[in-house]
Amino acid sequence: MTAAETSTTMRETSFEAYVRQRIRKGPKQDWLEQLDLTHLHRCCVTLGASLSGYHSVPFLNLPPDEARMLCELGFEHLIKGPSGLCAGLEKSYHKDSSRRPYVSSDMGPFYNWLQDVHTDPALSLLVDTTREHIFETYPASPEKEVFGQRPPKRQLYTMADARIQTGLGTTFLKRLLGHINAETDDVALKRTDVTLEELKSAMSFWHSLAKLGEAASLLGILPEQVKKLRDLGTLKTVKLSVRRQGFVTCHWNGRRQLRQCGQSCRTLRLRQRLHW
Repeated sequence: MTAAETSTTMRETSFEAYVRQRIRKGPKQDWLEQLDLTHLHRCCVTLGASLSGYHSVPFLNLPPDEARMLCELGFEHLIKGPSGLCAGLEKSYHKDSSRRPYVSSDMGPFYNWLQDVHTDPALSLLVDTTREHIFETYPASPEKEVFGQRPPKRQLYTMADARIQTGLGTTFLKRLLGHINAETDDVALKRTDVTLEELKSAMSFWHSLAKLGEAASLLGILPEQVKKLRDLGTLKTVKLSVRRQGFVTCHWNGRRQLRQCGQSCRTLRLRQRLHW
């Protein structure tokens, strides 16, 4: 029995059909046209491997069926253009984990391959698209290059860097952001990074708050009377569940409103009206 008689016909994959047409008729006018077939194949396989959770791709020892499967998976995203690539890379981002995400571990084989070949001019669009996605998704340091370039501006901060920028404790800052976003404590404490806009919003909200004693001073009344206003619903309180030396720190919303309320209190002699 000959090899031809025992061979199995395999259905052509989308990648194989694309390559066959390219060999016969030349490159299509798409964003992959500058990639030679070797780069195209490696790009598809490594992207597919990253999406499948591989830490590395042993090209020389990779079984043909497995290589075919990974290549097709990567190609399904690449053929959709830059947006398809970014959608695939987004899938590899461990945003639901409490650990800090790292681009080299999330993108794995694809990132490592592109790091090795990123200086090839034919890959410039692929490299630029991937780099831009990294800058938008990961807290890239301004001092660290990604494929030969540094981020034009910092868009994301790690919680450790955010702590240095704000002077607030990491856990407190997570809970502050969680309060603003109406998140549960479990969700808030899993945060690993924060955008610049989120950081500005958090600090603006933080500076609008006043502690119990400060609220009393702004109102010109005693802390016990502030608590009475709280109980009556006149003042809104924000509890961030931050315990220090066994006490819960409680903040009071709206310094400007407190000043206005203080003026009204003095004008209307609120103390006498409430029989304090």
